[in-house]
Amino acid sequence: MAHAQYDEDASGEAARAMALHCPSAEAGSAESQYHLGWMYLSGRGVRRDAVKAGRWLADAAANGDPQAAAVMERFRIGSDGLAARCALRKPPPGPAAWRAVAAPAEVARLVSDLAPLHGLDPRLVLAVIQVESAFRADAVSPRNAQGLMQVIPATAERFGIDDPLDVRGNLTAGMKYLRWLLSYFRGDVSLSLAAYNAGEKRVFDYGGIPPFPETRAYVLRIRTYYPALRHPFDPQVAAGSGRPWPAICSGDDVTEPPVRCPTAD
Repeated sequence: MAHAQYDEDASGEAARAMALHCPSAEAGSAESQYHLGWMYLSGRGVRRDAVKAGRWLADAAANGDPQAAAVMERFRIGSDGLAARCALRKPPPGPAAWRAVAAPAEVARLVSDLAPLHGLDPRLVLAVIQVESAFRADAVSPRNAQGLMQVIPATAERFGIDDPLDVRGNLTAGMKYLRWLLSYFRGDVSLSLAAYNAGEKRVFDYGGIPPFPETRAYVLRIRTYYPALRHPFDPQVAAGSGRPWPAICSGDDVTEPPVRCPTAD
């Protein structure tokens, strides 16, 4: 089972990662339980706590995570038998104030339900929908991008969705693509958003955010709702996708010209 990677130097991002994984961990997700156990064991953005690590890892092992038991044995971590519980801190703001998205209740509920299943912060998904379609489920662009997340038919087919205008299907396809982009661009939110708008090939070819006014404005608009620079990602989602994105290229700033990074042919 693949496990997400986090920016070890950003305690704020670790707090957001905990906020993302806690609900599913307490609902019985072995993968999320492993994430939390490993964070407490390694001290990634949180104070190291062997007791909490043992509780979460024991729960993950009991729910079938193949690595949890091995980690407990390797680091000689035991469990006191008590149930693991999250004590969430409010995630700190990003580089700017978080701006609320006025989402219809039904869409907000669906996003809240589906986003954690795809390892995504619901606030990021809602921000994308706000800018893409303004929450119009019947929106169709001149380029045939459809629905809430403006999914083109080729992307829907790529992620196994037959009808891009079906609300749940549209959200699923859009979230799967966004998850893939975050994996490919190593959790860099700005690059992932640029690729969602312009395509990952253009971001790769330009070595950063392309110099297209539409794309750069698009990224900035979404970041007014979701200002975080980094997002938890699973490196295995985009593994084997051909040309890898160089690690040194992460962290591009949309206020500057795109950086030319080394590319692999």
